[in-house]
Amino acid sequence: CPEHKWGYLVPKSMRAPGVEPIKWTHPDNLQEELDFFKLPHKDGDGANCGNPLSKDYFRFIEDGSLRSQFAEIKRALESSMQCSYWASSRERILSQFVIDTGLVDRVMFASF
Repeated sequence: CPEHKWGYLVPKSMRAPGVEPIKWTHPDNLQEELDFFKLPHKDGDGANCGNPLSKDYFRFIEDGSLRSQFAEIKRALESSMQCSYWASSRERILSQFVIDTGLVDRVMFASF
């Protein structure tokens, strides 16, 4: 649904009581059979989800709120979380350097 960005479709017969879907239209009239629900956003109902694979959504992936029955999607979600970890760790890892303690000992004792 372009105006609401990311969301999910639920058959009308499976909608939970008291939960209101977003109004939407589809060229093939899928809205007659399916309800559309926006993915939640950390900034509230008025904000649209930009990318459900971003760090903000990892807690939903981890707690099972954001999941899929398809193995490929599960692997994509897991890969996204792993890539995010390594991307955020990259700066810290690259800023570290190795010190050869044997070399440090030789240099310190050689100066005396």
